[in-house]
Amino acid sequence: MQYNEEYKNQDHKIFISENSTTDKKAREFVHKFFLNFLNFLNNPEVEYVEHIRSDKNRERREKAGKPVIPSSFIIRVYGKLREYIDEAVRGASWTYNYRFWVRGHFRDLVSKRYIHQKRIWILPFVKGKGVLIEKSYKVQITPKEIQ
Repeated sequence: MQYNEEYKNQDHKIFISENSTTDKKAREFVHKFFLNFLNFLNNPEVEYVEHIRSDKNRERREKAGKPVIPSSFIIRVYGKLREYIDEAVRGASWTYNYRFWVRGHFRDLVSKRYIHQKRIWILPFVKGKGVLIEKSYKVQITPKEIQ
């Protein structure tokens, strides 16, 4: 086992052991999942709460001949992260989980009410929900288009 200093905490120590598996993709997936889960727990909108059972509860269960319930941990999520999780669970409809710019473009309107095909210009707009992802576009103009 190897102790990872990056995740050192005064309450918890995390040990990472690498299992020799032949499936590199599975190993990478588990590694990324684990690191993302740690990032999730360190989010300010996430609270990690210990539910401690009292001695009175333990004694009462022992008298009744029932097994003692150990203390448990609960993860509570608030704010924007809670809204995102609720929306994902509802599964209302398929949407992008990030925002991006759609470049301006022409749209051809074809309908019975138009005698001739009508072409309109659609201005650039932002599509999707979540974090805005910027992308650079390389535009080339041919000499014919300049005239």
